[in-house]
Parts: sequence; structure tokens; C-alpha cells
Amino acid sequence: RCFRGASKSPVPMGMRTKLTKTVVDARKPSGSDQIIWDSELRGFGVRVSPNGVRTYIVQYRTGGRGSTTRRYKLGRHGALTVDQARNEAQRILGEVAQGKDPAGERAAQRLAIHRDVTFEAAAREWLKRYVEPNCKFACNNYSLMEVSGLHLRYEHRAA
Repeated sequence: RCFRGASKSPVPMGMRTKLTKTVVDARKPSGSDQIIWDSELRGFGVRVSPNGVRTYIVQYRTGGRGSTTRRYKLGRHGALTVDQARNEAQRILGEVAQGKDPAGERAAQRLAIHRDVTFEAAAREWLKRYVEPNCKFACNNYSLMEVSGLHLRYEHRAA
């Protein structure tokens, strides 16, 4: 029975419960991110954003109590079932127990991919993805040398 002003959600904020599809779907979005933590697997939860996107996460520490917490996104609710996300979370937490940092490794991989991109490679990709498919006639005659030879001009406007 609900009392006046009480939340109608089956899980109060900050409490741990066994995550199920019903529990995840029942949580209504609010003005800020909400996290529902699983009672069966410590560190596993689902984040509900203000616009209603539900994302499964794992939260862990790599260096014990004094270290900062890290969050690893597993995937969106719907693309993953609760059981699939729980199994993936268990795998991630197993890696953490072996001394690995999955979130740190993922960030390092992303940085390595973007570190090696040159201006020429970015320009070629831009021409291939945006210019060729979207230009009807005049743009198709531009080569990379012509585009890279263009001068960029910076104008400062007084306020």
C-alpha cells in the first residue's frame, strides 16, 4: 500500500534488490541519474538516465579501499538481458580480482586508436564518408591535395 508522497517504484533509491526485467523496466526516470544495485552480485547495477536510457554497469576498485572507483559500461537494457549483463559483470569482476583494470584498458585502447590518426587520414575519411555521398556534381572533382591545400582563416570579431 502506498502512502501519500511515497514512491510507487518497487525499489527505493539506494537499496539493493535482485535485478530482473520487471524491476529495471519499473524504474521511472527522474531529474538525475539513478542506479539500482543488484543484491546478488556486488558492484553490478543498472543506471537509469533522466531521459530513460537504462545501461548496465559494473563498479569496482582496482587498489582497495583508498583507490578511486571505476565504472564499466556493459551495454543497454534491451540489447542485453539482465542475465547476460550479470554474466558479463561476473567476468569483468573476475578480471579485476586478477589485478586487471578493464575500464582502464578500454580507455587506453581508445586513446591508442585516436593517437595515430593524422590530418591526412582524417581528411580522406571525411571525403569518403561525407563529400562523395552528399555532393551531387561539383564536389566530386576535389582531390585530397586540393582540400589539404586550402588555407584556413581565423577571424576574431570584437564583441
